[in-house]
Amino acid sequence: MILTVVAQDMGGRPLPGVHFKARHALDEHSPAFSGLTGEGGKGQLRLPSGWYSVGARGVGYQSFVDTDVRLGRDHPATVTMTLQPGGTVSGRVVDAFGAPVVGARLAWVPEDETAPRLTAVSGKDARFSFEGVGLGRGVLLTERPDFIRDRRVFESLPRELAVTLTASGKVRVRGQAPDGRPVNLYDAELERIDAGDDSWSRVSADGVVRYEGLGPGRYRVTTSYAPWPSTWWTAASEFTVLPGQAQEVALSFAGFKEREALHGRVVGPDDRPLSGVQLLAESGEVKEGVPRSLTRAVTDAQGRFAMEHLLQGPQRMKLSGSQQAVEVATDAQDVSLTFRASTTVEGVIEGRVLAPDGRPVSRFKVGATTFENPEGRFSFPNFGPPPLEMNFEARHFAPLRRVVETLQSPRTVLPDIVLDRGRTVRGQVLGVDGKPVASGIEVYFVLTRELSRPSAQGRRAGALTDASGRFVMAHVPREAGALFLDANAGAAMQPLGAEQETVTLRLVPDARVQGMVADAEGRPLEGYQWRFRCQGPFVSQSTADAEGRFTLGAPAGQECVLKASEGRGSSNWPRPPRRVFFPRRFVGAPGETLRMELWARTGPASLRVTLPRASEWYDVVLAQGDVPLPATALEMDALVLSGIDPDVDVSERRPERLEPGIIQSGSDVFVFSSLPLGRYTLFVTEDLVGRSVQRIPLEIAKPGVHDTASKLPGDGGAYFAR
Repeated sequence: MILTVVAQDMGGRPLPGVHFKARHALDEHSPAFSGLTGEGGKGQLRLPSGWYSVGARGVGYQSFVDTDVRLGRDHPATVTMTLQPGGTVSGRVVDAFGAPVVGARLAWVPEDETAPRLTAVSGKDARFSFEGVGLGRGVLLTERPDFIRDRRVFESLPRELAVTLTASGKVRVRGQAPDGRPVNLYDAELERIDAGDDSWSRVSADGVVRYEGLGPGRYRVTTSYAPWPSTWWTAASEFTVLPGQAQEVALSFAGFKEREALHGRVVGPDDRPLSGVQLLAESGEVKEGVPRSLTRAVTDAQGRFAMEHLLQGPQRMKLSGSQQAVEVATDAQDVSLTFRASTTVEGVIEGRVLAPDGRPVSRFKVGATTFENPEGRFSFPNFGPPPLEMNFEARHFAPLRRVVETLQSPRTVLPDIVLDRGRTVRGQVLGVDGKPVASGIEVYFVLTRELSRPSAQGRRAGALTDASGRFVMAHVPREAGALFLDANAGAAMQPLGAEQETVTLRLVPDARVQGMVADAEGRPLEGYQWRFRCQGPFVSQSTADAEGRFTLGAPAGQECVLKASEGRGSSNWPRPPRRVFFPRRFVGAPGETLRMELWARTGPASLRVTLPRASEWYDVVLAQGDVPLPATALEMDALVLSGIDPDVDVSERRPERLEPGIIQSGSDVFVFSSLPLGRYTLFVTEDLVGRSVQRIPLEIAKPGVHDTASKLPGDGGAYFAR
């Protein structure tokens, strides 16, 4: 394929003698292909198809970069470079006393979209230089250990740079108990009070906490201490950091004064006692220089409570998980508190696990926790409001799911959990030709109620075929489900009744999906990953090649959904444009080849959805049109599976700092970009014991970003039990 490079100046005049390079965008360590523009300002390279990053540098001009050059068999590429005046900029890095700073890392981040991010390191003489710097606006970043990171904005870059770094400060934080004894600190919270850089490092060791990399300014450090069970006191100290200063700060709990014990009764709006709820008493505010205390108690059957070791001052009383607060006066000792009812019950969940003959099961699992008890007993803290899903597993028994609808305090004693041996399912797998398949093919059992869950969490049992294609699956739950297998020669899915114990599965040749992915101009998009999901454990993925092509095998006769994932190449700077795609549903016949052309969305609107808090259990999807709420949990799961997903990658194209991304366990903001105008339905769901759903109809009538705030799925939303 031919890559043509055209170099010209701001006036459109051709620029000969410009060196340019093309490197494969998915491998920053791949060899570069080099070229030189001729008298007409043009140069060419013959390259394999693929995705390339093209850069150029000309004497007396700003460097150039394009990280989104797509070259295909039917799509030659032309990169037109309009080079702006530029050149070499030198400078020196010193500290506040004028002493040279060696080994400082510098980066020039230009505002011009066509210019690359340039880097340099100060040498033995503390000098550095950038080549190919333009004259326009940009940001100069400088950093080195033991110094504050320096950031400077230039409207136009001078030819000589003088960078002065400020030495960072350090602080050692220790704790002191009320009687003066040292307190081992394993954690502390530091915040900057005035404006300034809030990046620093923290190390906890030997009972103290050390902070390094502090910029000059005012800070507040806090830590908590538990002098008695269910009681936490918080001490704070404010201090000033000077350049290069190392200091020690003591967080002392001496002098904290307690008030008289507080007791009373908690009732609901109907004056009935609220039993088994967690009551919190909070006083003080460290930001106002007043010591803070937090005390916790659980009400008894009559709703009564008692609290000791409260600090002096008025108390703010709350129920756990509620924002409603009732203030209690400083001298109050016996109070009656009225709250809206709480759904959270404190305490433990206890019970026994028995075999069908009534004998205890001595080793078993509840969720991910293993218990060994000769009487089959288990006990663990309540981990949330009801309903709670509990899964019991033990060797030689079928797994059992139990949903706990109500809890008591301080102990919830469950009825005996009686495990069943389950059933033994015997079967044979036949190939496409009707003959038994080879040994070693895995057969899965999936419960019907979990067939369409996006995470395919329904695998409850499995078995391998023998040399005659037969399998024996022991301890299968007596619930309806389906058997699945996926082999090179094809796939099979067979419903299995709740009491069925024999079955024959026959492989059906897979359908083949041959896809081609392109941008709005038809250029092939190498590097995008494509994945399909179907019912049960069927899932597969493939990456588009240099011509934007990919091939997937999919189980025949099943409705599947094809979706794209990341394809921007995280090592490129600037990052190429974000591209997103609509999901594609398909059903393939045995042996059929389905050909799909997949084009990036080009709509003018974006939707930004915000939730009150983050969670890893949220599934937020968008559907085109006015889509009603499904009638069943299976239909709701299928809608989530096939809906438009939020953008996978929302990071900016031109980040100033190239820092590794942080993997988060959940999010509270979801973005859908490049949407055509029209009507949509947003489904905000949380998949725990069942699926809670908020359904929000939307009309996107104008281009631009549209913001929508949603309640939490469980806050008045629909609920689908499993």
